[in-house]
Amino acid sequence: MTSKTSDYRETGAGSDGEARWARNLIELSEEFVQLQNQLAQLEEQAQVVADCDWTVTREQAWLAEVDPIRDRMFEIAFEVVNIPARTIAGLHVKARVLLDLVDSDRNDTTHQLAASLSRDVLELEDD
Repeated sequence: MTSKTSDYRETGAGSDGEARWARNLIELSEEFVQLQNQLAQLEEQAQVVADCDWTVTREQAWLAEVDPIRDRMFEIAFEVVNIPARTIAGLHVKARVLLDLVDSDRNDTTHQLAASLSRDVLELEDD
């Protein structure tokens, strides 16, 4: 991850660098969405089991599946932070990741503003 991150900082903003940034953001976005879907499925399954027969053993097994997914999502978030977004699609990627990370606490103005901005960016139409 470190070498990839330093590549973005060292690459100039020419069309080749920007095209590479855009491709990388899109690839990371696709992976992030797949991970979100996997996580949602696991959480849904856990809710069904929790309603009837949740045990320590099941929780440990569930965490063994969920933790690597969450870890990779955070890795992607750190990668996305360091890639410049020069297109609406690139901004969508960053907004989607940010929206997933911010807290929904209504009393936290910073998080609410970040969530609001993310939703606004996601509503922008891609050219």
